[in-house]
Amino acid sequence: MRSSRPLALLALGALACAPTPSVPDRALSGWHAIDAEGFRLIGNAPAAELRRLADELAVFQRVLRELARMPDEGAPPLWVAVIADADLQRRFGLAGAVAGWTIAKPEGCYAAVERAPSHVATRITLFHEVTHALLHRNQRAPLPPWYDEGMSSYFSTLSLREGAVVAGGAPTGMRELLAARGPMPLAQLLAANLWGLPPGETSRFYATSWAFVHQQLASPRGRDELKRFVAELEHGTVWQEAVGPAFGRPSDALARELAEHAAILARPVAAEAAIAPGDLAGPAPSAPVALSPAEAAYELGVLALALASLDPEDESGGDDASLARALLEAAYRGSPANARAEAALAEARARGGDDTEALAWAQRATATPTDDERVALHAGAVALLAAQSALASGRDPAPALATARLAHQRARSLDPASPLAWLGLGRTEHLAGRSDAALQALERARGLGWSASLDLELGTIYLERGRRADALALLWPIAQDPHGGPTSEKARERLEGAGLVPPATADAAAPGS
Repeated sequence: MRSSRPLALLALGALACAPTPSVPDRALSGWHAIDAEGFRLIGNAPAAELRRLADELAVFQRVLRELARMPDEGAPPLWVAVIADADLQRRFGLAGAVAGWTIAKPEGCYAAVERAPSHVATRITLFHEVTHALLHRNQRAPLPPWYDEGMSSYFSTLSLREGAVVAGGAPTGMRELLAARGPMPLAQLLAANLWGLPPGETSRFYATSWAFVHQQLASPRGRDELKRFVAELEHGTVWQEAVGPAFGRPSDALARELAEHAAILARPVAAEAAIAPGDLAGPAPSAPVALSPAEAAYELGVLALALASLDPEDESGGDDASLARALLEAAYRGSPANARAEAALAEARARGGDDTEALAWAQRATATPTDDERVALHAGAVALLAAQSALASGRDPAPALATARLAHQRARSLDPASPLAWLGLGRTEHLAGRSDAALQALERARGLGWSASLDLELGTIYLERGRRADALALLWPIAQDPHGGPTSEKARERLEGAGLVPPATADAAAPGS
């Protein structure tokens, strides 16, 4: 719900900083929103096209949940943007070979997809990215590339034909590649770091990942084996070593099965399965609701804020914070009495480095009654950034911490199941040196949503408290993340600093090996 209760307004001039590129008015026109069970879809494609995508996505989500053995409920929501404007596509990183992306955060997953010239092409990208999002939303450890990409390739081609859901179709070019080169050896596939593959092997990796997942999803036994594999990862098993316990047979037998199945897939024969949609009944998505330019700017600004806040130890989101500021300035200009837009703009300014003036607004916001959880969450994020800045510069962080605590407590009271409220409260208490309260809040947040950065924070506090086994259980899977990245590197550094990683193991499992 958008808050209409007026707050003490903070003039944009008080948050002035370096000019940011504005967003053209045309880019914020023609947007609609559709809400459904488990997701919110916004887009500036025609309303009828967006509704068709939403209907397909609702069925798709239920098929994926059934075949991938995902839980039925309790997962944080999914937020998806289908972007048609070329300038916005570019500014959100949708350019060249990148037609879509996904990020996972404790409060839920975000995905952005470019609107392609054809509906089918848009749907394929949408399903591919949403598969990534739902896989990450429903697990508690990083996923190896073969699983993540294989599942996403498999489900990207799902379609509705003649009243049936058809799954298992071959993505473009993969059948031909298997016929020409054969599958990648299973041992290489299961240990592969996608970013470290030799030139020319990436396409073969994708094709073999698809073939392996296709083989597993073809039978109830295979589906259960994939579910056990993810469970092994969540229990801390190194991703290369989780295959044996999950699949329950020698690797050479598994390799033979893959080779036989890949040979079948390489032939020009049907490899699809039809599922009766009546078995997957669920509530229909809402009708498309037109968004004003200010509402569209807010929705997109929140997406940019999610990108800007990926690394909790990085106080500035760079280009993403700049884009968030441009969008949220447009949202505020279009609706200056909207407390939610004002609060989000303050957060964008703070993430761009202007936390002092933004904190003044956050303090006003927390002193003004509102029933909008997002207002409190934005204010809490501003105050946390101000506290981090104060600590870094030797200033007293107490006023900012008090504001952050009050804001996140208010958000928690409005929604006790908000992972972001509990996460913000945990971060606040940790900065304040209250590790017991921080642990309680972060553990509660982890029960409601997950991200690698959350496990990094929680594992770090466990190390500070001497709970080495608990720290190892959380930090080790992140350190093994085959995608690498700053969060994985920090987890490894903390484990090595605590002497919890044997040198031989550390060398063997390092990203890129």
